[in-house]
Amino acid sequence: MANGYSSMVFDQRIYVSFNPFNVYVSQPEVKPGCVLRRSNISVLESRGLVSKGQVAGCKRDMNTFAFVGDLGKSPEVNCVYHSEEAENQFMRDPSKAALGDGNQPLPKDLRRERAKENGYSLVD
Repeated sequence: MANGYSSMVFDQRIYVSFNPFNVYVSQPEVKPGCVLRRSNISVLESRGLVSKGQVAGCKRDMNTFAFVGDLGKSPEVNCVYHSEEAENQFMRDPSKAALGDGNQPLPKDLRRERAKENGYSLVD
């Protein structure tokens, strides 16, 4: 779409119990979506999909809108925040990657050895 950026949307539920503490995750449902350029939010407003107040609130927080579905057939519209945390730290500096699996990064000498085995070098 000329008004935004194609995207993949993951609908997923996370359930957290507190006593005992457990986390349960549903299977994600993947759908095609679109993240609008901030300059094109008026497309949603002109179609009556968002109000002036919703636009003002979303823009005030430096956010934009995204939607799932066809604009002409009642799409699901949300105000979304651009997260810098989504940047791929591993591509910039593998030693600073947040692994997310509970494992600690390998010691620097071992990372260098593994990198050399795989044909690349680490940046200090």
